[in-house]
Amino acid sequence: MTEFIYKLKSNFISTLPYNNSIYKAKAADGLQLYRQISIDDLKQDAETISNRVDGFTTTIDKNNLLNSSCTCNDADFCQHQFALVFFLYAQYEPLTTLFEEWRSAEAKNLFIQQKKQSSLSNHYSFKAWIDQLDTAYEQFSQAQSTKNLSIFQNLYDEFFISLPKIAPAEPTLRNLFLLYGGLYAILQFNNELKHIQLSANTKESFLYVHLYKLTNKVSELAKIKVLSSIPPTTKTLIESSLPFIRLLLDESDSLQYELIKLYEVVWANVLNDEEWIGKELRALESVTSVHTAIARSYLLFLKKKDEEAISALKPDDLAKLPYFISWIKELLSQKDTKRLSIWINYLSAMMGEYVRTVPSTYQGSRNMVSILVNLFKQYALLIKEEGPYIKCLQLLLPYSFIEYSQYLHNKGHLKEWMELQVLLDFDDAEQASEIAEYVIQQRADYAIPILHQIIRHFILERKKTSYALACDYLLKLKEIYIKTSKEELFHRYMHYLHGETKSLSLFQKLLKERGLHADV
Repeated sequence: MTEFIYKLKSNFISTLPYNNSIYKAKAADGLQLYRQISIDDLKQDAETISNRVDGFTTTIDKNNLLNSSCTCNDADFCQHQFALVFFLYAQYEPLTTLFEEWRSAEAKNLFIQQKKQSSLSNHYSFKAWIDQLDTAYEQFSQAQSTKNLSIFQNLYDEFFISLPKIAPAEPTLRNLFLLYGGLYAILQFNNELKHIQLSANTKESFLYVHLYKLTNKVSELAKIKVLSSIPPTTKTLIESSLPFIRLLLDESDSLQYELIKLYEVVWANVLNDEEWIGKELRALESVTSVHTAIARSYLLFLKKKDEEAISALKPDDLAKLPYFISWIKELLSQKDTKRLSIWINYLSAMMGEYVRTVPSTYQGSRNMVSILVNLFKQYALLIKEEGPYIKCLQLLLPYSFIEYSQYLHNKGHLKEWMELQVLLDFDDAEQASEIAEYVIQQRADYAIPILHQIIRHFILERKKTSYALACDYLLKLKEIYIKTSKEELFHRYMHYLHGETKSLSLFQKLLKERGLHADV
């Protein structure tokens, strides 16, 4: 290894702390860019080395990396400078060696100089704020006696609650500092969650209550009016935070929805600036993931470029449906019927397939149907036209059976109501059974046609167990007919059923044992 590369590595490790969240984000972006650099464009003199990186002229100071520059105008060490360092190092050694040494370096050797905590938060530098949060978190982490579930509660009750003591006094800076501190705590929450194996019930019962304290506080801080009129001197600080905000696009198994929604809240309320949105869209171009696709779409949504936003969700847009429902709700609150029409049409085209394929349980599909039906109902009331609502009810069958049946019944559309009861059929008796149980809880008489179909399915299976299940549902059916004063109809049905199944001796035997005779 040449003396220059050895010195470059040493300066890199000592100057750019690995535990700095901003630098890690920029380094990740730099890894995407360094392979595009051409050695033919490399220029150097005794003090500097420069090259074109992603269209920007990037210069590395050989003696002090923090004196490096780039025409992208990032006030701090930018992703283009990271890319050039990686490119230079890769000419001599595998990048893995650089990253291994960077990660393993002692925390006390990572900082160029120590700064007093009391002055950091007032400094107009986002890096200074992150350094302070890193230090505060390191002290918090060391104070935890053991790494157990209490750390999730303490991230709010101890770490976040302590941040106002070191926040700036000026209102705008104070709110910004606490906003970033809340996001920092949430990212640490996510990192800690990756290292433990817990059931969904345990997470819901013991962990998420503390997460929601943080997310609610961050949302509250993002929407404070003082942030809506940010002075120019503070805008530079906020612009430097873009890579940090991008960390919310982490493809976490546990907090996917929560993190992307926080990203949206911050962009909608703090970063909603034409120039910043354009810069963020360019930064996301080279990254391919579900969350970056959703992020690009949301930024275009903020720019009111709805057709482009929808295109950004494709392909594989089915799994992204839950993320953009809240955008439609936002348009409903604004009563923006022109934009709503575009998104409602897009949602209509895919929601039927979604509820039939994506949720893993019937109840999961029902929960989503409930959300969608309510959404379309609000839209119909807004435009004073029932067509989209009726179409929604039809597209979401069989999961919208209750709502559609009630709608037809309440409107007095008896012919359509009867057709729905007769035509609704199921190939899967188990699925029909789940729906029947749910319908019985809501309105027992609506379940009569489904119960007839379930009984038929079980009889056709011609097994002892299925015959027994058919008898179970016959008894339920009998109970409903009696409660609805239609017992005579049940008698006629049993006469018909005995005649149709007289060759099925085992079934006939079970009918007799369960008291389901032809003359019941």
